[in-house]
Amino acid sequence: YQVAKTGVGYIDMYVYNWAGANYREYAQIQLLDTLQIGQCYYVEFFVNRANSAYGGKYATNNLGCLFNDTALTTTGNGDALDIPANILKFGNPIITDTLNWVEVSGIYTSNGNERFIVLGNFANDFNTDTLDMMDGTYPGAIYFFDDVSVIPIDSIPGGMPAYAGVDTNVILGDSVFIGQK
Repeated sequence: YQVAKTGVGYIDMYVYNWAGANYREYAQIQLLDTLQIGQCYYVEFFVNRANSAYGGKYATNNLGCLFNDTALTTTGNGDALDIPANILKFGNPIITDTLNWVEVSGIYTSNGNERFIVLGNFANDFNTDTLDMMDGTYPGAIYFFDDVSVIPIDSIPGGMPAYAGVDTNVILGDSVFIGQK
């Protein structure tokens, strides 16, 4: 059981199912407006791992979205699309949280004419990291997705504030992300 981030509902999908099976489910919807070429968009959605009673014993990474100008179709056999996501959580960590909604966000620059957003894990099993949470027996992972937003950056009042994070010492060989949250 999970309370929706906002409103009364959310969607759930298998993002990993049986090692080596490459089985995936995706959610796709047509956007209200076609994305404009060269326009930057702030993209945000929230995910939450279904607990063991419902969603399997694994946690995974690669929870993301992609944009397309036409609706994606599959053969109906649940195969991983095996194409790069446009937006992933920074660092692409394995998301284990079953209590709190975890934000996945980023900036997307449109190629022009994108009309659809697709959510899920687009990588095959070989390129998906998993973690056995030892809280179930079903060899898969189900995640909930909620509050999907695609907002033109130039329409955000005051723009996007810069965020450099907490004070950090950086030494040779380290890296630090400077920019949006």
